[in-house]
Amino acid sequence: MRYIFLDSSQSPAFGQAGNGSCFQNFSWLTQMNLTCRLHEMTREMIAAAGTELRYIDRLAVCTGPGSLTGLRVALSFFRAVALADNIPLIGIDLFTWSAQTLTQQGVSGPVRLMTPAFMNQAFVADITLPMGPLAKGGTSPEPHLGPRSAASDGRPTFSIRSIAEGATRIAPDPAVLNRIILDAVCAEAGLTGLLRVCPLYVVPSQAEMKWAQIY
Repeated sequence: MRYIFLDSSQSPAFGQAGNGSCFQNFSWLTQMNLTCRLHEMTREMIAAAGTELRYIDRLAVCTGPGSLTGLRVALSFFRAVALADNIPLIGIDLFTWSAQTLTQQGVSGPVRLMTPAFMNQAFVADITLPMGPLAKGGTSPEPHLGPRSAASDGRPTFSIRSIAEGATRIAPDPAVLNRIILDAVCAEAGLTGLLRVCPLYVVPSQAEMKWAQIY
């Protein structure tokens, strides 16, 4: 099972390529040049998977939260590649990836996951671990906007790839990602399947958040 994955939710961007028996990670500084480097980055991952694009079994892309521009660019590019070459595409959000990482580490019970949004806010998901694998009927966490702080009820709070007061930093595990991708149930290839792969939610722009605060 050969795959490539791209997470452009922040810079540096993160990539992963696997062939069913092993996987390799990548990191690229892409603050201002993600669009022009996507082709090069994709070719690098395909080569690491030991194959050609036409033999890739599935594509996977991070659906956020994170950089609105980065997420949109990567998702649009991977959708185009998937459609052109008739390859199934999987969307993986950071909350699901992080929740499965915590489960792998032996964490259980109610927890709060969060990742920075605008100013002092964060995208927050309150979940109970272990969370069922998506391939076996599990559902993705449903995040909401909230303060960038620990849960007021004392439940353990984990901040994804960031530091926040009262929270433990959590880095999503590449080995867990590998398992998620290999176990995922893909939507059918083609336009119908691709339309099912979209961001878990639309990351609000600064203007949209200001509008919400005023009105």
